[in-house]
Amino acid sequence: MGAYNSGEYRRASHEKFNAAQDAHALGHYVVSHYLCGVAVECMLRAFRWRIDPSWDSKHNLRELSKKCGVYQRLQKKDPQAFARALNEVVRRWRVSHRYSPSDRLLEDLTRLKIETGKNDRILRNNSNVMLECTQIILKECEDVY
Repeated sequence: MGAYNSGEYRRASHEKFNAAQDAHALGHYVVSHYLCGVAVECMLRAFRWRIDPSWDSKHNLRELSKKCGVYQRLQKKDPQAFARALNEVVRRWRVSHRYSPSDRLLEDLTRLKIETGKNDRILRNNSNVMLECTQIILKECEDVY
């Protein structure tokens, strides 16, 4: 089995987003948070693969969004919703969160002054924001795929 192709990355982005929604509904906010970032990364990789199928092992969403050509495609629309949502995901998500227990993610969110309040509320609110932003990103990408 070789490298993934654009269509597989695209399908994976939706599967990861659906799993993030399920995790959120079950109160698994850290899992939901992480899967949202993976969903965004998969969609950006779907676009990148169409330009260059070589594997880029970096998980830098901002760089990947620049390399994948999605902004050029979004110029026909208003790219502001996409840019705002992507900026928020980039601000909140790190690939290293795959290893994070809830207290570590809480520490990251509060250190970056992203969320404040009680711990359970911080994680739930963060997960909500990640879901909302990911939904915007996937919809905008689907519109120009």
